[in-house]
Amino acid sequence: MNNSLLQLRDIHEPASIGFFPLALGWWILIGLLVILLFAFFGLRKYINNPKRKLKTQALKEFQRIKVNYAKNADKTLLLESISSMLRKITLSYFPEKSRANLTGDGWLVYLDSMSRYPIFQADCGQVFSGDQYKKTIVFDDQYLLNSLEQWVTKLQ
Repeated sequence: MNNSLLQLRDIHEPASIGFFPLALGWWILIGLLVILLFAFFGLRKYINNPKRKLKTQALKEFQRIKVNYAKNADKTLLLESISSMLRKITLSYFPEKSRANLTGDGWLVYLDSMSRYPIFQADCGQVFSGDQYKKTIVFDDQYLLNSLEQWVTKLQ
């Protein structure tokens, strides 16, 4: 017999395929699942954001005020309704540090600090510094309504 045949090893099976390292398809699937989880929880956080809900309610209240003003065209009632709405917004938006008890220029400064659309100090919001208690009030009602709607939509 040939000595070289004796030196050959016996036939052996290759090592079994383990769980790791994962194939590329599994990594893609895991990545998609992670992205979907982040998207789900991010969307859930966005939907349940209390400030977003308050902004939506404020916009509904503002639309109700606009409809009432369109019916009766009473400027004094319009200013009272808007002033009340602004106080409600500050009380519910920042309950721990609300300044709803402010009046005059301090109130206007605080309202401007709440939104990325400051209109109260330099624009049509001056009517809320105490002018609403005068006997005759002169202001552009449509400009005020449009500006306030922008202010509410840009609340921070």
